[in-house]
This record gives sequence, structure tokens and C-alpha cells, in this order.
Amino acid sequence: MLSNNKLYFLIFICITFLSCERDDVCIEGTPGTPKLILRFFSADNPTENKEVTNLTIMAEGKEPYVTFSGDSIAIPLDTENSFTKYIFNVGHETNSNPKIDVLQFNYDRNDVYLNRACGIKSEFIFNNEAITSSIEPEWFKGYQILLDTISNENQAHLAIYH
Repeated sequence: MLSNNKLYFLIFICITFLSCERDDVCIEGTPGTPKLILRFFSADNPTENKEVTNLTIMAEGKEPYVTFSGDSIAIPLDTENSFTKYIFNVGHETNSNPKIDVLQFNYDRNDVYLNRACGIKSEFIFNNEAITSSIEPEWFKGYQILLDTISNENQAHLAIYH
């Protein structure tokens, strides 16, 4: 026979587990706000991937986000504004004359409610002018929208020609 203390404890445990709802826990692997995936291509031959060497990317007014070499990268977009400005600095580590471009990514934001535990995630839809620049680009030659809505990180969203 159960004592009163054990019975109360058992009832407490049952109530606790029964009152927990699915929305109370954000399941690991739930996709959050996706990053923008850029693929780099040759400006001379737009069908050919062209790796970038020693590219430093940083949001305007912030610490460098990343320095990398490769043909694609995923970067976050600002979820509180309709644009994000990034400074692309190419060759600064190996060249005394680096090429610096300031690119502004323009988009509309659609916030999607996931559930109580996970909150919301943002999806981004590119404007007509997905990329603008306030200065004459040195390295950046153009772009093409590959996927106009950023809702996941399964595919590249923009082709960058350099």
C-alpha cells in the first residue's frame, strides 16, 4: 500500500507529464530562419563555378563574419530590416591591393509562426533589385536570382558573378 507522500508524489508526476504539450518543447532539428546561400560563378563563363580565395565577409559595422575560400557560402540576413549590407573584401590577406565591394541584399520578410516553444522564423523574398551597391563594385560583376524565396537552405539562392 502507498503512503500518502508517495501517492501525492505519484499524482504530481502524472499531472506534470499530462499537462506538457507538444508545443512546450522545440524539437531539435526544427528548421529556423534560413541563411542566404551564395554560389560564385565566372563572369566570363556564367555556367562555370569559380572559387573565391581569401574572401572576408562582414556585416557593415560589425566584426568579420567569416574569411573563406570556396565556391559557395551561407550568410545570415537581418530579420529586423528589409535589407542587409555586407562588405566583401577579396584578397586582403594575400594582396596589398584588395578589392572591396559593399553589397546590399534587398528583400521582403515573411515571419512564420512555428509553435510556442520554437517561436517564429523568417522567410525572405527578394525585391526586384535583389542586390544594390552604393559604390562602384571592383570585384562583383553581377548576379542572378536562382530561387526568389529563401525558406530553406537546400539550394543556392543567388549566383554571384565575379
